[in-house]
Amino acid sequence: MKVALYARVSTEDQDTDVQKFRLEEYARLQGWEVFGYFKDEASGADDSRPGLDLMLEAAGISKDGKSSRPRYDAIVITKLDRIMRSLVSLELLISKLDKQKVSLIVMDQGIDTGADGNDETKKLIRRILGAVAEWERQMIRTRVKEGMEKARKHGTRSGEPIGRPRARVPPEALTAVRSGRPLREVATEYHLSLATLQRRSKKDGSLSLNKN
Repeated sequence: MKVALYARVSTEDQDTDVQKFRLEEYARLQGWEVFGYFKDEASGADDSRPGLDLMLEAAGISKDGKSSRPRYDAIVITKLDRIMRSLVSLELLISKLDKQKVSLIVMDQGIDTGADGNDETKKLIRRILGAVAEWERQMIRTRVKEGMEKARKHGTRSGEPIGRPRARVPPEALTAVRSGRPLREVATEYHLSLATLQRRSKKDGSLSLNKN
């Protein structure tokens, strides 16, 4: 069997190299002939994907609606959402592939649209898996948004407070300030910068009690 391999980078991936290696190894183990490797290095909606367009043209599916004889027997991908992220778009694509007698094989989810079986059953399975893939994307998107919101609150991309960690001022140092000891002397004793002790003492109210 002759197959086309397709990889698509997403926000969860660094690049398509890992996908390519897995696809090529899978095809080799199955004894399939690789017609070609196609990829798209963009994340987002299902439009503007030149790699996918070229692969579908080789399957006899063109944007103008005309069909021709396919040059390979199946498309192999790692996950369902690599080829389409919308359930509606996925159903439309599979329908077009079915008409061309081209199968869609999904490695990680054990899907083969060209396998023997009742058409309605295969359609149901595709819809369920498509819905699960869509749910997974929504969950990932939610976690990313939560992380970004946390980062915005702290003013950093990582979500950690910006700048150096704040120095801890022990209560004993504040007590010493309140008792009237000079700030510089207390700062030296407790290994604090004068500015840090002064700032913390003002916030605590200890400085107002210090007459030095």
